[in-house]
Amino acid sequence: MERPSTFLSKNAGKKLFAFFLIAFLLLNVSWKWVLAQSYVPDLGGFERNVIWGIQRIMSGRSLYTNPENLPFSYVQYMPLYYELLAFLGKLFSIQPGDAHGVYRLARVLNLMISLGFSGIVFLTSFRRFKVPVFLAGIFAILSFLVSDTFTISGRPDSLKAFFLILQVFVLCKSNGLKLRYKMALAFLLSLCCFLCKQDGIVAFGILPLAFLFGAEWKNLSIYIVGAGLVLASGLMFLRWNYGDYFFANTVGGLKNGISLSWFMSVFRGYFGLYVVLFAPALMLAFEFAHEKNRALRVLAASMFVVFFPSLLASLKFGSGVNYFQESLLISCILVPIGISAFSGSAFFRFSTSKWLFPSLAFLLFFGLSGLNWFAGVFLNQEAALKSTYESDLAFATKLKTDFPQGEIMLLTDRQWEDNLTTIFFDCIANPNRDVSAQVFEGKKGDALKGLSNYVSTHPNLILLTRFGQKPSFPGQDFSAFHVSQDFGGYQVWTK
Repeated sequence: MERPSTFLSKNAGKKLFAFFLIAFLLLNVSWKWVLAQSYVPDLGGFERNVIWGIQRIMSGRSLYTNPENLPFSYVQYMPLYYELLAFLGKLFSIQPGDAHGVYRLARVLNLMISLGFSGIVFLTSFRRFKVPVFLAGIFAILSFLVSDTFTISGRPDSLKAFFLILQVFVLCKSNGLKLRYKMALAFLLSLCCFLCKQDGIVAFGILPLAFLFGAEWKNLSIYIVGAGLVLASGLMFLRWNYGDYFFANTVGGLKNGISLSWFMSVFRGYFGLYVVLFAPALMLAFEFAHEKNRALRVLAASMFVVFFPSLLASLKFGSGVNYFQESLLISCILVPIGISAFSGSAFFRFSTSKWLFPSLAFLLFFGLSGLNWFAGVFLNQEAALKSTYESDLAFATKLKTDFPQGEIMLLTDRQWEDNLTTIFFDCIANPNRDVSAQVFEGKKGDALKGLSNYVSTHPNLILLTRFGQKPSFPGQDFSAFHVSQDFGGYQVWTK
């Protein structure tokens, strides 16, 4: 039956949708660029803890130390991201004491990485699975737009996601690369994921699960042996290179405990929103697990090994939406593969209508976020944040002059996001207060004894609080301290 004429051109709907897509992309990139330069001390996940570790390496200090000795720190994550940023910091002549400079370097790098892994999403869909270029582009851009600010926060999450999605791209290559070379690259990229963060170990599960789906028993056996050797060698090297306290930090610093209330507060709205991606992606992954095409089985295995362990880990106190970054990326490959298998034109009377639907969906989904991005780019309040940073810098300079021999400890509520932790990186005790408090609670108080002893015996110890607050921290007695001076909105406590 002949379709009725319309006052809109045949491609008007598609052009309208492309306009919204590109506009939101440019606005989001601009917003994240502004955030990357921002003086805000935390973009998510206690970013300052990682920045502090980077500063340690840049200044020639050890990254992993005894948590019961000065500086009483827990460095939770594996070393690759810290080492990379320290190297880049030295390369660009950034001084370790330039806290804002280190923040900016880490965030700009992560912004570039996040653009990179969205590019790999596009290439995997278009080149590996022959998804139409426009559809592949839509979901590649979508993967960037739905990525939280965690992706540019100065943390190792984005680098881990990049290595994992790069492994998926490599393993989905159907010809021109022999399986033994794919295995070798899988070992290397999986190890890189693990060297970014401990949960990156799941990357070792992609190829063996794909072999299991296809009943490739010989390949499965070879991979398991090879992966075991690579992982064991990597751990031995880390233990040899980073010393006795590597495991005390990277294992001992993760004892956060389980919290259902935390899970509900963080993820209830998140899953309600992103079910539109996760549900069809998991359904397609189940279908593809039974395919003869190994590339499709790899994609299915990837979704399973990143989603379900993350779902389990999200029950941990302190978990965040960054746990599902890889799940979002792989969903943005799976879903367009499913969409490209169907033609939506038969459902619409007008050809323009099939593009009007996603245009409206994008406007509704990103409407409020788009206003926030617009305000962040054109109405940002960076002047106030910069003023606070400069005030804290002046306070630090004065304090180092007044107490040249004193160790400095920042102790208030562990959620206090401050500039002083990174400004005072070289003379601070208990810098990772959130982790220390979680470990204290996880060990039922059987922790931080070294800190307690230091507090009670060190004569030159200085405590800092915001004006009007008393110093407090789990398991510590500060009754011997009194206020000695006020300055810049802080109070200085000495014995």
